[in-house]
Amino acid sequence: MKILHICENIRIKSGGSVVIKRNLKVIKDFFGEENTIQYELSRKSSNKIKNLWDDITELGFYGLNKQSKEEILNIIQQNKINIVFLDSSNLGVLAKIIKQRYKQVKVVTFFHNIEFIFFKEEFKITYSFKYLYKAPLSYLNEKFSCKYSDIVITLNNRDSNMLYKYYKRTADKIIPVSLINDKIANYYNSEKYLLFVGSNFPPNIKGISFFIEKVLPHIKIKLVIAGSGMETLKEKYKAHKNLEVFGYVEDLTTLYANANLVVLPIFAGSGMKIKTAEALKYGKYIIAAPEALTGYPYNKDIAICCKDAKSFISAINNFDFNQSKFNQESRNLFLQKYTHEIAYQTFCEVFKSIK
Repeated sequence: MKILHICENIRIKSGGSVVIKRNLKVIKDFFGEENTIQYELSRKSSNKIKNLWDDITELGFYGLNKQSKEEILNIIQQNKINIVFLDSSNLGVLAKIIKQRYKQVKVVTFFHNIEFIFFKEEFKITYSFKYLYKAPLSYLNEKFSCKYSDIVITLNNRDSNMLYKYYKRTADKIIPVSLINDKIANYYNSEKYLLFVGSNFPPNIKGISFFIEKVLPHIKIKLVIAGSGMETLKEKYKAHKNLEVFGYVEDLTTLYANANLVVLPIFAGSGMKIKTAEALKYGKYIIAAPEALTGYPYNKDIAICCKDAKSFISAINNFDFNQSKFNQESRNLFLQKYTHEIAYQTFCEVFKSIK
């Protein structure tokens, strides 16, 4: 059987691209590289007016337009594709035209978020026009994804329930985020600090800015921030002496190993947060807002959920910073639920059901 994998540009560093790469690897491992064709969407034009027109008239995301739709339909025909894996619910218009042209082709759609909710929340944070016009486009695409997909996959039960709320369909399978189970560092120094990892992305910026302004002045331990584009916070918060900010860090192993705690003040979003799985992988105790813990079956030995500044301050000030920097309970949860091997087993169940 031959499968066509369609996704956005995966060279952009983000949590979404990590999951897309995971999905693509699983597909190649299951079907074989010789039976897997990848189609990666990207903007072909720098003309913003043309791109906006294509988005609105073609219900397009990631550069999907009339030309790329025809290319995809031709690939399906010429290569006798049996399964199309759409690695975003924003590609629902593709699910529709594929099923209308090739009824025998099975369509699998992977929901990274409930994107309609995501764009609505982003607009509330930024008031940006791009989120305002993308929200209704996303709603229509997700509606098509639910109507025309043979299999719908979400990251967690919360998103499956939201699917039913908006589109009257629940997920056929839930497959959470996962990471490679590679060797982690076991060398620790005596420095004490909190760690936040995340790129310059509205929910990350809003969450960590809240933490710096409302929590950091009331605790005595240093906060370290690392992530692509986050160096923009250096100048804004230069008055805070117990704050160290890095931009993109190629290898986070040492930063994670020496952190006493990982803090995740993320209050908005959908899907699951890769950074939470990453903290578990490195055996870190987590203090986080509810959104960052959604989809993760944590307990008090792994994480504390904080809904406001007061609870963050209390949790941090009452934490024993003299205990080991490695939390075995966190690592065990990662090994039990969030390795690529675990995800592969669940994907196999999906693919076997439609072969």
